[in-house]
Order: sequence, then C-alpha cells, then structure tokens
Amino acid sequence: MDASPSIKSMNTISILLESFVGDNNSKPAYRIQAESHVLSRSEVAATKRNLTELGKSLDLIQRQLISTPVDQTNAQEVAEKLLAASALRESLKRHEQQIVSSLPQTKGGKLSDRERQEIAGYYATGHFTQDALAEQYGVSQSTIHEVVAPKRDDS
Repeated sequence: MDASPSIKSMNTISILLESFVGDNNSKPAYRIQAESHVLSRSEVAATKRNLTELGKSLDLIQRQLISTPVDQTNAQEVAEKLLAASALRESLKRHEQQIVSSLPQTKGGKLSDRERQEIAGYYATGHFTQDALAEQYGVSQSTIHEVVAPKRDDS
C-alpha cells in the first residue's frame, strides 16, 4: 500500500461474533480486536470526494422532491421524505469539517505512480478541477498541473 510518511495511523475496532458449539445454554461471545490501518493519500482523497458527492446527491434529491407533483394521496409522504433529506443534508454540513479534520493530513510528499494515474483519470472525466484534486490529494495545484498537462516535446 502506498502511504506517505506524513499519514498517521488510524485505529479501527472490529467486533467479531463467535458462536460456541455446544448446548443451547451457551451464549455467543464477543471478541473485540483492534487493528491498525494506515490510510493512503488515495483513500483520504476518496473520502473527501465521497463527502462532496453525498452532499450533491442530497441536494439533487431535495430538488426532485420539491418538483414532485403533490396531491392528497402523496402529500404526507413527499413532505416526510423532503424533511428527511433536508435533515441529512444539514447533518452532513454540520459534521463534514469534523470528518475531514479527523482524516490523516496528506500535505506534501511525492505522489506515487498510482496516485498520478488516479489524478490523471479523475481529471480526464471533466468532473474535477485541478484545484479540487489538489485539495483532495493534499498537494499544490501546480503539482496537479504537472500530472495532467500534456507533455511538450522540446525538440
């Protein structure tokens, strides 16, 4: 796994359910296992992209619900869905900065070949600006430009 030295280790807890083989009076036992996992720069960038996309999806759902034709048969259902989508969007807005700040800091460091390929691929889709990719990967916009700009032949 490619990981820059500045990426901190995050602990995750796995709870494994183990069932006993025996009589019916045996109760299941729970074992808690701590695992250390280092998030790569790519995983941090993916998390940031996913948060952004989740916000966009919730906005789209709200717009679709607002434009839904309402009559007596569906008014309450549409209202409940609109309130739920709105509550989710507000919750995401409140917690997004906390989530992002809890991610390992990925500022600086050389991009791996894999990260360069990912960046080029995301940029080629036309859905991401150089600035957005720079923020996601924790590098400067000029670094992203070096990755995505066509190589010029100086001969």
